[in-house]
Amino acid sequence: MKKERQFNLVAGIFTPADAKEILISLIDEKIRFHNLKILSHQERFGVDDRSHVKRFNQLIKTKSQIQKMIATFEKKNKSLVINSKILIDSTD
Repeated sequence: MKKERQFNLVAGIFTPADAKEILISLIDEKIRFHNLKILSHQERFGVDDRSHVKRFNQLIKTKSQIQKMIATFEKKNKSLVINSKILIDSTD
């Protein structure tokens, strides 16, 4: 029997500056994680780890999209509602 757990990571109304700080910090940390995995794999095996390279590139694209979206909200002087949940489950 699976016991999925859910946690609220981010929940609330944020100014564009606060939203940018929170979201970009989260994405940057994930980018760093995948970059370290890529470098480690390159050193150990001499080749890129394709799954980490793919995710790294996706995160770079997502970061750019979020920055553009936040800039739009900033120009309109609008706050952002952000809800981010983490779902944790076993692979069984």
